[in-house]
Amino acid sequence: MSIVPREPAGSSDRNDPYSKVAGKYVHEKNSSYYLELGSNGNYVLFEDSQIIGTYEITGAAITLFVARRPTSKAKIEDGSIIDEQGDRWVRAKAPPVAQPERQGEQARGTDITQALPTSESILELEPEALGGYLLESLSTGKSEDLRLDNFVSRIRAHYKEDEVNSALLEAWAWLVREGFLIPATNDTYLISRRGRQLKGRQDLEAYRNSNILPKESLHPVISDRVWPNFIRGEYETAVFQAFKEVEVAVRTAGGFQATDIGSDLIDKAFDYNFGLLIDMMLSEADR
Repeated sequence: MSIVPREPAGSSDRNDPYSKVAGKYVHEKNSSYYLELGSNGNYVLFEDSQIIGTYEITGAAITLFVARRPTSKAKIEDGSIIDEQGDRWVRAKAPPVAQPERQGEQARGTDITQALPTSESILELEPEALGGYLLESLSTGKSEDLRLDNFVSRIRAHYKEDEVNSALLEAWAWLVREGFLIPATNDTYLISRRGRQLKGRQDLEAYRNSNILPKESLHPVISDRVWPNFIRGEYETAVFQAFKEVEVAVRTAGGFQATDIGSDLIDKAFDYNFGLLIDMMLSEADR
């Protein structure tokens, strides 16, 4: 498949057809299927498995390509896309714009006593998961909570259980160990730069998942390009960028042209009969 972004067909003004149709479309009968069209002519299609390619627009017709080969056609109608089977793909609605919070008012539902109102909801979480709720609460709450004594006193008054206190102290210790909280003076802590970069417990969950793929196990070029996306949980973008870097490396190593992309490039580089990057001294099976 072609994994190098396609340059926009024209400017991104209102008359550019790619800008007009760009966005995410959801299958009318199966909301788990989606087609995401980029304004630069790239697309991502998910129907049980993910396909990445390019698309072209001619009037009201849209053609999808994989490795520069047309794979399907559809038509644009009333802001939706009708595929060859007659199924409609409806443009996904943009999420509502969050209203700014009044200064001094804590974000509703982010205080840990609101997000986890019962003792049971606290005790069923592991320290790492509980740490996400705790960091979100400390980030959006009152600065007094960053004094450990004040925080523990407030928690005791709400939950009235020593076991809950212990669980939250474990979560606090985990945040300190991971570098999200920094000891300042006495029992006062500060949220670190790393902690301030996280927008909520979902981001912290993505950070935890990043331990699945240690950064040091990646090639430096891949690591530099994809790691920021990976730790934010933007896995599709990370994979796309990684494959792009592989393609660039293959093209450079073989001295190929900029027009050599995707599967055609890989064939030229690694075909066992004529690939330029194949060791012809090896046996056919090893090649």
